[in-house]
Amino acid sequence: MLIRALSSIALKAKFMANFSDYEQTAKEYNIGGGSDFWRPESGDNRVRILTGYEAYGVHYVQEEKRSYTCISKEKNCPHCLKGDKPKVNFMMWILDRSTNEIKLAQVGWLIIQAIGELSKSEDWKFTDIPDYDIVIKRTGEKLSTKYYITPTPDKTPLTPEQTELATEKIKPVSDIIQKFKDKRMEEIGQDINEQPDTSLPIEDDIEEVSNDDIKVENIPF
Repeated sequence: MLIRALSSIALKAKFMANFSDYEQTAKEYNIGGGSDFWRPESGDNRVRILTGYEAYGVHYVQEEKRSYTCISKEKNCPHCLKGDKPKVNFMMWILDRSTNEIKLAQVGWLIIQAIGELSKSEDWKFTDIPDYDIVIKRTGEKLSTKYYITPTPDKTPLTPEQTELATEKIKPVSDIIQKFKDKRMEEIGQDINEQPDTSLPIEDDIEEVSNDDIKVENIPF
C-alpha cells in the first residue's frame, strides 16, 4: 500500500542527522511555528494520516506563557522535580487536504483514542494507518473544546507529486522529539529563564488531558 510504503521510507536510518541547536533542528524538520505545523482549527479539518504517532510530555508554565519539553524526572527535569506533572501530546505526519500540504500534526489523547477505536471497528478497521481520509471537527474553546472524528469513504491514493513531497519532508517523529529533549538537557545546567523555548508551541485550548488516564511514566522518554 502506498501510504505504508511512505511510512517505511520515512523511517529509514538515512534521516539520522545530528543538529547542534534548536533553530537548526526546526529548519531541518520544517517546524517551529511555521505553516508546516498543524493543529485542528475550529470546524471541519480533513486530513490523510501518513505515519503512526509518537507521545511526549510538555510542561506549560502559566506565569511565563511558555512550554518546555519534559525530559523525565529521572533525567532531572526541573518541572517534574517540582511536582509539575507533564501534559501528554501526540505527534504524527498528515496530509492537510485544505492546503494539499504535508504537515507535522500535534493532537491530544481524545483524537488518538478516537482514531484507535476506528482501527478496531468492523467497517473502518485498519492495521497501521487508515487508508482513507478522516475529518476532525473541533468545536468550543479552551476547556470547552471538543473533537469529533468522522471517517470518509475517500481512499484516493496520494498523487505522484504528493508522494514525492512526503518522501522529502517526512522525518521520524521520534528523532524530532529527541532533538528538543537533547537541547532541553543542555539548558538545565544554565539559567533556564534566559533560554529560548525548546518545545514545540502548544496552546491551552488544544485539549485537557488527565494524567489519570494517560500514565506519563509509561511513555518512553
